[in-house]
Amino acid sequence: MKASSRFMYMIGFVFNIVAVLVLIGALILFGIAYGSTQIIQQAATESGQTFEFIKQTLLIVIIALGVYLLANILLIILIFHARKNLTEGNGRKTTHTIVLVVGILDANLFYLLGGVFGLVAASNDCDIDED
Repeated sequence: MKASSRFMYMIGFVFNIVAVLVLIGALILFGIAYGSTQIIQQAATESGQTFEFIKQTLLIVIIALGVYLLANILLIILIFHARKNLTEGNGRKTTHTIVLVVGILDANLFYLLGGVFGLVAASNDCDIDED
């Protein structure tokens, strides 16, 4: 179960790294657009909206992308801890439970399965320690 959990965590980790890179690129692009009055004016003209509306919308998008980037970075740190607990075989279940919940909420199959396998592996580590 440890190997399966590590494998699922690794696949999810790779997807998180890709997501972080894409989010950083998107934040840079939207930041440039937010700072350029020409781009905002062109978008306002093409969409039929006001300059101020487009600027506020860009700010909301930048904030949302920033929050999502932060969540992905925190998840990467959590995965490091979960993999460390698997390697040490200390039987800690908290990180695997959090990853399982994140997998459910995010509909991420890799973290869902990795969390389940991690909980089983941690449970087996606890059983071995008790004997």
